[in-house]
Amino acid sequence: MKRMILAELASWRDKSDRKPLLLTGVRQCGKTYILQKFGREYFDDVAYVNLERNPEIGRVFEQNFDPQRIIDELGNLFLGRPILPGKTLLILDEIQTQPVAISALKYFCEDIPELAVIGAGSLLGVSLRREEASFPVGKVDRLQMYPMNFCEFMWASGYENYQDMLRKHPLEERVPDYVMSKMERLFYEYLVVGGMPEAVAVWVRSKDLAQVADIQDNILFGYENDFAKYAPVSEYTNIRAIWRSVPEQLARENNKFVFSRVKKSARAKDLEQSIGWLVDAGLIHLVNKVENAQIPLSV
Repeated sequence: MKRMILAELASWRDKSDRKPLLLTGVRQCGKTYILQKFGREYFDDVAYVNLERNPEIGRVFEQNFDPQRIIDELGNLFLGRPILPGKTLLILDEIQTQPVAISALKYFCEDIPELAVIGAGSLLGVSLRREEASFPVGKVDRLQMYPMNFCEFMWASGYENYQDMLRKHPLEERVPDYVMSKMERLFYEYLVVGGMPEAVAVWVRSKDLAQVADIQDNILFGYENDFAKYAPVSEYTNIRAIWRSVPEQLARENNKFVFSRVKKSARAKDLEQSIGWLVDAGLIHLVNKVENAQIPLSV
């Protein structure tokens, strides 16, 4: 499926001062798919390594941070072909499972800048904090990926021509009703299906909301599994309680999140660390309340 972030990846490839790239985003938002597509379209070869599925590969990064040795061993021992700077895109997927590989990106930047390297992962901030690994500050480029937006949903649904028409439509003129009715229907579909690529693909193919709901449930179940795997033991119960409470509370008429509804008599300071973990994981976003809606905004 067409994703806007592909153009940003192409811009990164063409930068004169390009550094190794860290692509972050929640699980199942399409990182692996778009990186492999990017590699096929913009490079002669793609060297793809999944550090979660093949944890023994992570040991290559533990010996030392010599990037030439690392790519030689990755190419010869695991991929069966050489990794060539200037021609190969090296993808280190699920890099959060091997924080030492994140630290190694500094030396790829310094010693082999002509090699295009992308580390992709979720829960990156959480993983680095847990392992107390060093982050290569100033030696990597960063890019955040999100689930599909409404424009991308329209593309996947076969309505790219509507976008082209709206882009050319004068802002001061009313959009015709026959166009707005179609756009509204698509938007309501998007609100129900969401932007996870697998759910969108199933919806476009089948129009079966039951299948979509199964996929959504599996994704949410996977997130809760990550709580058990990555969260501090002392915060696990609170993290899960907050996660389950957020949609229930925001569905209420006042759209407010009340800490005492998570746990009886709970206050902000009681749940602060758990909320911070979910924010670092990219699973929730805090929105500051604006007290005075004037420029500059005061919160």
